[in-house]
Amino acid sequence: MKKWLSIIFPFLILGFSLYYFLIRTHYLNNSHTTFDLVNYSKDLAGVEKLIDDYYNAYHIPAISAAIIENGQVVKYVSKGHHSRKKQIPADENSIYQIASTSKTLTGMICRSLEIQGKIDPDRSILSFLKDELNENVKSTYKNVSLRQVLTHRSGLGRSMKAYSKDDIINALNTIDLEFTPGEKFQYSNYGYALVTYILEQETNKSYSELLKEHIAEPLGLSDFYCEKESVPEDRLVTPYSKHFRIMKGITPDFGIQIGASGVFTDTKTLAMLAIKQMEAYNHFDSLKNSSPLILTYPKDTLWNKDNFYGYGLFEFTYELDEIPGIKHVNLEHGGDLDGFSTMYDFLPSCQCGVVIHTSSGGNWINNMTWQINKLLTLRHYNK
Repeated sequence: MKKWLSIIFPFLILGFSLYYFLIRTHYLNNSHTTFDLVNYSKDLAGVEKLIDDYYNAYHIPAISAAIIENGQVVKYVSKGHHSRKKQIPADENSIYQIASTSKTLTGMICRSLEIQGKIDPDRSILSFLKDELNENVKSTYKNVSLRQVLTHRSGLGRSMKAYSKDDIINALNTIDLEFTPGEKFQYSNYGYALVTYILEQETNKSYSELLKEHIAEPLGLSDFYCEKESVPEDRLVTPYSKHFRIMKGITPDFGIQIGASGVFTDTKTLAMLAIKQMEAYNHFDSLKNSSPLILTYPKDTLWNKDNFYGYGLFEFTYELDEIPGIKHVNLEHGGDLDGFSTMYDFLPSCQCGVVIHTSSGGNWINNMTWQINKLLTLRHYNK
């Protein structure tokens, strides 16, 4: 046995070395790689070069991005291909699963129903589910409102298993709240699965029907898909693991969690939605009570007084060192499925932003989004 180990051990060391130096450094997350904005021109060529550098450094199979300035798309930037085998170039019509950015769509559906008086977000979730819950847990949920679930302040766990109606009810009947409702913010994928279930039960319509009725048709945006099978095959991008970017990821059927993580769309469609939402926020005072695009009225705090979450949308406030004294309000939601990843991000006051889809996520996409938005903001102020 020892002789056998002495023979095979050097080969194991050699194999690991080859893996580490020839493969790992090329295809893993490479979160150590950063880029200094002083090396990039403050124009669209600089933005495109920044995207190209991230694409090459992180060996991303596909990126599709929309750059928004002055309330319109000024450039689409796409890199890579739909898969490592099918060399179909990625572009603004390529379709990706948008992961948790789906929550923004769910928030819009909820706001639309609320404005129409068809749903009351201050109702207890018990009032939506009382006939389906065990008697011994009803007291637990009577003080949990739908609004608290929407703003991630309900006490529900982050990732309780819920892909079907039975999963939803079983989790509520068997798992305790993790904190007192309203006490703090805790992001919950399960919470948005529950919201999806409540919306479907209250309206007697599928999520797909609600998405069409409250977003796609009124806003003239047709390219949303709720099942992988419905996506045109020649437009669907293949995901790759962010931990090993030559290994295919999975494209899961999210079932009832579709409103949390499962919608598919392309960059052009999501960019058009961002522009419409940005325009609504630029008329915030007149539209806050009447537009389903206003998702941070009302809103709840995150971890400090400058950061908030509404109905599927984060609101961050910050200053840039280059422009002191000016508060910048950044609205965004991202998503990452360890394969597909999306950033939906804009600044209404500057009328700029970026929508990014990628077929392999990781921290790099957050860094790149921040840097692109900084370049666009500096361009807006001519700094």
